[in-house]
Parts: sequence; C-alpha cells; structure tokens
Amino acid sequence: MVFTIYDDHFAGSVIWTETQAIVTVTAGQFNVLLGSVNPILDIVFNDTARYLGVKIGTDPEITPRSRLVTTPYAFRMSTIDGATGGIISGDVSIQSDLTVSGKATIGPGHTNTGTSSFVAGENNVARGLWGVVAGGGGPAALDSNSALGNFSAIGGGRRNTANNSYT
Repeated sequence: MVFTIYDDHFAGSVIWTETQAIVTVTAGQFNVLLGSVNPILDIVFNDTARYLGVKIGTDPEITPRSRLVTTPYAFRMSTIDGATGGIISGDVSIQSDLTVSGKATIGPGHTNTGTSSFVAGENNVARGLWGVVAGGGGPAALDSNSALGNFSAIGGGRRNTANNSYT
C-alpha cells in the first residue's frame, strides 16, 4: 500500500509519501502506523489543509482523499505551542498586530505588564513601555530586577531597579 499526503483534496502537490509492503486487510479494514517506513516531519503539517491518499497495489488511488484533521496537527503543536522542553533552532520572532502590544516573557515568576516589553531570568518585573530585563533575578521576589520606567533596561544581576524613563 502507498500512503501519500497532499496539499489538495483532488490534485495538489505531494507533501509526504511512503510504501508499506506488508499490510494485512481483513474485511476491508487495516491498521498501519504512518511514518514507520518514511518518518513524517512536523513541517508536513505547517498548513491547515492536508489530505491522505491511499493506493493498493496497481489499482488507482482511492477517491476521495481523506482530509487530515486535529490529530496530525497535534504532532506539530509539540514543536512550538505548549512545548515543555526542547530546542528551537533558527531565529525566533515575536510579533503582534497594530492593535496588540507584543511582549516576551522567558522564565518563571515574572510580572510583565509593560507594552512591548521583554523579561528573562526569574521573578523579574517590567511595567514600563518597552521595558527590558535581560536576565538575572533569583528564586525570591527580594532578588528580582524591576524595569519600571518607560524605555528602561536592566542587563541582569539581582535587586536592580530602573524607576525612571530612559534609564
């Protein structure tokens, strides 16, 4: 049996394919593990429309193709959204539209209420417009860094505060 994932329900481009030489069919039903011959990379599900085609032996591909929904996309979710660990390779860009302020918070215990602000480290605070705490802090609130003024920045360390704008 040949299994193929396409980007269209009728024509389209082949996104992934594999041939499984031995598949047991009983009363028209079969069970296979897609990706066991040719691994399926998460990039296969980088769009919302994917369709599975199945071909048995020399017969034409079965029509219509089956739309893949929900479960295969969960495979991709673990690579970014809701990830609990791992490595992101390449550039990371955090963007927002014109009506929402973008901000980034990396690490535990932060308070990040600033507009377009960035906080990293542990238990740090950014409250001003475009405030930055690049790291540092510590396990207790007493150890935190605070960028409270607009355009204020703290490079790291412990117990640092930038109360005024442009500091």
